[in-house]
Amino acid sequence: NFELELLTTAILVSSVLHIKAEQIELNILVILIMSGLARERHLQLELPQTLFAACGAILFLISDALLAWNRFRMKFKSAQFLILGTYYVAQWALAMSIGQPNVYYLS
Repeated sequence: NFELELLTTAILVSSVLHIKAEQIELNILVILIMSGLARERHLQLELPQTLFAACGAILFLISDALLAWNRFRMKFKSAQFLILGTYYVAQWALAMSIGQPNVYYLS
């Protein structure tokens, strides 16, 4: 089921952006797998660290989607701000996810 979700999302993103699949196929799949695994891990453990990792992965997905939209579909004025903003917040969230496990639990 998870693999089907990844494949469907990759095809949808490629078709919406009107991009040849080979141009971004690997990038989309890697980021989708990363965000899906981070989400599943958070649902299993419900730790702040896993929440940061899931948010970071999703922000990377958003950053790359904005980058692809701006490059392949239509340029927009706030592209650099939005792409870099989501990218740096994603980096911060992933850095925050590296911590002592089992220290804090979400309630």
